[in-house]
Amino acid sequence: MLGRINSGIVLAVGLLLAAPLISTDHATAGQETSGRFRVLVPRFERQNDADKNFGKDIAKELRDQINDLATHRPIDEDELKDALKKYDIKEDDLNCIRARQLANLINVKVVVCGTYTPEGGDKQFRVSTSFVTVETGETFEVPTFLGVRKQEKEAARQIAGAFERLAQQTRAMQFCADYAQSEQWDNALTNCDEAIALNPAATSARMVRAGVFRQTDRLDESLAEYEEVLKIDPMNETALQAAGYVAAQLGQDDKARDYYADYLELDPLNSAVRMRVAYDLAKAGDPSGALVLLDEGIELEPDNVDLWEQYGNFAFAAGTQLMAASGQAQDAELPPEVEDYYRKAIDAYQRVFAVAGSEMEVSQLRNIVAMYAQLGELDEAIRFGEEALVAHPNEASLWSTYANAQQQAGNLDEAIAALEKVKENDPDAANVSARQGKWLMDAGRVDEAIPVLHEAVERGEQTADAMARLVLGDAHSKGIQQNRFDYAIRGLNQAQTFDVSPEMQSQLNFWNGYALYKKGEAEQRPQTLESARATLPMFQEARRLFQGASSYAASQPSINLQQFLDAVTQYVEIQEAIIKRG
Repeated sequence: MLGRINSGIVLAVGLLLAAPLISTDHATAGQETSGRFRVLVPRFERQNDADKNFGKDIAKELRDQINDLATHRPIDEDELKDALKKYDIKEDDLNCIRARQLANLINVKVVVCGTYTPEGGDKQFRVSTSFVTVETGETFEVPTFLGVRKQEKEAARQIAGAFERLAQQTRAMQFCADYAQSEQWDNALTNCDEAIALNPAATSARMVRAGVFRQTDRLDESLAEYEEVLKIDPMNETALQAAGYVAAQLGQDDKARDYYADYLELDPLNSAVRMRVAYDLAKAGDPSGALVLLDEGIELEPDNVDLWEQYGNFAFAAGTQLMAASGQAQDAELPPEVEDYYRKAIDAYQRVFAVAGSEMEVSQLRNIVAMYAQLGELDEAIRFGEEALVAHPNEASLWSTYANAQQQAGNLDEAIAALEKVKENDPDAANVSARQGKWLMDAGRVDEAIPVLHEAVERGEQTADAMARLVLGDAHSKGIQQNRFDYAIRGLNQAQTFDVSPEMQSQLNFWNGYALYKKGEAEQRPQTLESARATLPMFQEARRLFQGASSYAASQPSINLQQFLDAVTQYVEIQEAIIKRG
């Protein structure tokens, strides 16, 4: 059994398996232009030295009676003899297995398999018959009965009656498949149910029925139907894979892994099959289960680069999704499970890079840099980023991820230079100048940031309002909230150099006026001639700005603009009076 799942990991799931419900091509295999299906009726096999002629005669009578059906036609004795001769098969050796093999070669739809055993005397036999659909291997069993020598026609009539039920089942199955293919789900289920009632061992009808349930989100019923198929045919590859997928969608992860493990046991060294199964399992919501499958494959083929690549993909996805599910911020300390996934992904990807070099997917190289950064190993992130850039020197997205690592490490100038490389290699790259400006703002290098933010507007990365709002936010948090009004005024003056909307202009006016008002209020306290002359222009400018802030103030219930106007006007009058006295 495969390992247990960590139920916290959930990947985005595709809606359905990519394969269609069933192919309708099989409906025409072995079907003539007349619309009748070809049937192979070899002589019945005798058991325990039973009378040889009984088996020969009952087969001949059965061919005659099947020939009366509108849906099927037996191949005649001459064609059978020609086929036996062509493929060097003796008629006495034509048991059920060889008959099915021959049917494949001569385009026959159904094989009648029959045996008879003496019972109650030389002239009486226990007859066992089954009809086998060649393409699917489905078997339609006929209840055993007693047949009597020289009454072969009556025995054949009993078998032919059962064959008519097979014809009905085939027709119901065809409608079942056709309706499913055209997404008429209710009609499909009605005909699938009819086909199953006529032959409970008909796995093809159950497979379509399970697929209809899956398509209509009745997943519990879908899984139950796939499980019925597996009771009849435990080695049915399609049912094993589909049951695993649906079980994973239902969150029954142990069961899903068991089905996929059984599926892989059919061909454990087929890495393509293993990767497809792992993909299905991850897509259904169990990436850790996918990793277990790949672990087993890697043990068998440790040098298989494709397995390592997929392993890296799933480990990265599992870690990322688990991190998202944890609700922690990206810069928070990683949960141990996430760290484990990321280290596994890095190891797998680096194995691929050692072999593939510049042929490796750039997205995977970016993932390595990003995971090192998330792990807090910024030196390793930068080192590997430089190594990857040697292989892909013109890859803008890789320069971008490398720039992030440099910025997180505090190497701002190197980060800014890396983003310049992004611009060089992809002039249409999004938010490059905006990121540069933001990083410069965060570092307190406002004067350097402003022209870069203007460039972001010119490049169409951001609106003027958005860039002015960024500067306003910096001025408010680092200036106004910390009573550093000179810092705030300098930043707000810079923000007003952007060609902003009237609404944004009104907001900038208010906060710029507020910063000037608070600065003037503090500096006028000596109430000397010098302080009055220094602060009067501040109060006058603040009043002008407040007068241009009415629309913003009206949208903020906490702001009483008239109080600010009255206060600043009073300060203007006080300073003017002091100056006049002086």
